[in-house]
Amino acid sequence: MNLPKNPTVKTLGIGLLIVRVSFGVLMMIHGVQKLPDVPGTIAAVAGMGWPAPELFAWLTIAGEIGLGFCLVLGVFVRIAGAFTALLFAAIWLTTSLGKPLFTDAPGVTGELALVYFVLGFAFMFIGAGHIRADRVLVKEDPLIEASEVREQELIRS
Repeated sequence: MNLPKNPTVKTLGIGLLIVRVSFGVLMMIHGVQKLPDVPGTIAAVAGMGWPAPELFAWLTIAGEIGLGFCLVLGVFVRIAGAFTALLFAAIWLTTSLGKPLFTDAPGVTGELALVYFVLGFAFMFIGAGHIRADRVLVKEDPLIEASEVREQELIRS
């Protein structure tokens, strides 16, 4: 495989696609795995002290599946990233707040929720990249256009 020394718009887009789709699929798996035991999910949400546990359990399931689907397809990625960050911040605060961040167990308390929060937060800023399904709807992406222009300038010089 011949990889360029410096990343280009194309290689950055491919890398971003890999991260975005992988993250989206993992989120969808989280939601789908809750479907066979919705009463258990509702009970878990109720046990955390959330009001209207049925509503919040279904919002969590729908959020994980729907937001993951948006990420996989590359549609409304900045919005999906913001809601993903919000969802997993709430999950982490509900399940891990007040517990020591570091314990004898490997890793950090609630690290998966933290990683998902950070990825969602990042996608809120960076968007989908140039390989995305909503490219038909959103014709212009100023960040991509600016980097493509700069890349062409560097090639010419």
